Amino acid sequence: AYRSGNHGVSHKCGHDGHMAVLCGVAKMLGKQGPVTGKVVLLFQPAEETGEGAPAVVADERFLKLAPDYVFGFHNLPREPLHSVCVRNGTFASASEGFRIQLTGAFSHSSYPEHGKSPAAAVARLLAELPALPDKVSNSDELLMLTLTQALLGEKGPKMDFGVAPGVAEICGTVRAHQQAELEGLKAALTNLTEQVSEAEALDWELSWHEAFPATVSHDEAMVILRDAASEAGMELKELAEPMRWSEDFSHYLQRWPGAFFGLGSGVDQPQLHNEYYDFPDALIPSGVQIYLSLVAAINGLTGESDQSQA
Repeated sequence: AYRSGNHGVSHKCGHDGHMAVLCGVAKMLGKQGPVTGKVVLLFQPAEETGEGAPAVVADERFLKLAPDYVFGFHNLPREPLHSVCVRNGTFASASEGFRIQLTGAFSHSSYPEHGKSPAAAVARLLAELPALPDKVSNSDELLMLTLTQALLGEKGPKMDFGVAPGVAEICGTVRAHQQAELEGLKAALTNLTEQVSEAEALDWELSWHEAFPATVSHDEAMVILRDAASEAGMELKELAEPMRWSEDFSHYLQRWPGAFFGLGSGVDQPQLHNEYYDFPDALIPSGVQIYLSLVAAINGLTGESDQSQA
C-alpha cells in the first residue's frame, strides 16, 4: 500500500519508517507532553546527499532552539528486531565521494595513435586505487576505497565502434573511522591521479562530493541512552565496531551533545539499498518507545506511556 508512485523506483533505506516513528512520537507527546523544557522533532530532508544536516545547522531558526541534547537513529538490518544497537565513540564512519575526469583527444578508431586515449590511465587507476588504503593506513581501523562507476569514452544513444576515446571518468568513495586517516587517503588518491595522468599526458580534474564527518556520540548522552533503553525493557546490543556507512547526523554531534544509535530491523532483513529491503512496520512502536523513554529521562512526561496507541 505504501509502494513508490514511480514504478520500479524507490529508496531502500528505511527513511520512510524513520519518519513514521517520529510521527508516532509526536502523536504520543500530544497526549503526554514533557514536564519541563521542549522536545523538538526534526523531519530533516536530504540525508543521502549530505546536504540536509549542514543546512539545518546553518539555519538561524534551528540555532535559536539551542538543544541540550540531540538523538538520532537508523534501522540496522542483520541485527535482532527491536534491539537498541549502541556504541561509545564513533558509531558511523566518515566518508567522501570522488570523481576523476581525464581528458585526452578523440580520434577515429582506425587511427588511435592520432588521438590521446585515457584507456591506459583508466586501467592503471582501476587496478591501483583499491590498494591505496593498505599503503597509507596507520592503524587497524577501517580505511577503504570503493569504486562505484567507470566510463571510458562518451556514452551515446548507441554503441559507437568508430571512435577511439578521448575522455574518461572514474567515481568512488573513501571511508574511514578516523577523519585524519580519511584525509591521508584523499591526499594519496590525489597524488596517484596526478602521477598517472601526467605519465599519459592527460589533463585531469579531481572533485570531491557528499562529505560526511564521522558520527561520534558523546559519553554523557550514551549514559542517558543506555539507561532509557533499559528502563523501557529493550534489548541493548553493543556493536563491536562502527558502521561502515556514514550519517549527516554527525554535523549535529559536532555542535551539540548527543548520541546516534541503531534499531535492529531483523537478522534476516536484506542490507540497506538492496532491492528487496523493506522497513518492518513492527519496528515503529519500538522506535516510538525508545524516544519516549529518552524524553522521560531528560524532561519527564506528564503521564504513563501507552504503546498500544502509538
